[in-house]
Amino acid sequence: MGIRKRIFIGFISLAMVLFFAGAIAMSELGRLRGTVHNIVETSTRSTEYAKLMLNALQEQNSAILRMMFSGGDMDGSSQQYLKGVEDFNGVLLEATETVGNRVELDAIYSANDAFRKVIEEHIASVNENNDPQWFLNMYMKAYYDLDTAIKDYMTAPQNSIAVRTVLLEENVYRTITPSILTLLVAFLIVLMFYYFLDLYFLRPVL
Repeated sequence: MGIRKRIFIGFISLAMVLFFAGAIAMSELGRLRGTVHNIVETSTRSTEYAKLMLNALQEQNSAILRMMFSGGDMDGSSQQYLKGVEDFNGVLLEATETVGNRVELDAIYSANDAFRKVIEEHIASVNENNDPQWFLNMYMKAYYDLDTAIKDYMTAPQNSIAVRTVLLEENVYRTITPSILTLLVAFLIVLMFYYFLDLYFLRPVL
């Protein structure tokens, strides 16, 4: 095989290596970008839904407090309460449909069911609406349980930042590995060129 063919095959091999390494690097960069985008989107989405649920919960709480101290519904507190319930359930349903997996929202569903049950049982009972013992012993506990469940959902992406960091590091390593291998292969091919040039050109001339 002549030196021309050897050099041609060497250049073709180097071009193919560079092409496949570039393709692999682009694929891994796309995967890395997708992972980062997913982390940011998940955190933003959880924060936004949690904010809306907390606002709806606060609206219900305000209505309950107004009914407690007014002793009735003179100021339309019941309508405010029902609106808060509707807003909360709407946001929770939208979050469930967006996530596609109710497991992340199970704690909120359970706490919300308990919260609704405490209020409905009290409304259906013969007790007065401004019963302070019910408010302190049952309502406040159910309210804070639901509030805590919502805040836990909001901070869940931040709590898993260590696991996500490991995933990002793995993606970075997968991205730079093809480039390192390409440099090694290119170095070997350059050494081969030098050897052939030395063997077939420099030595005969010397």
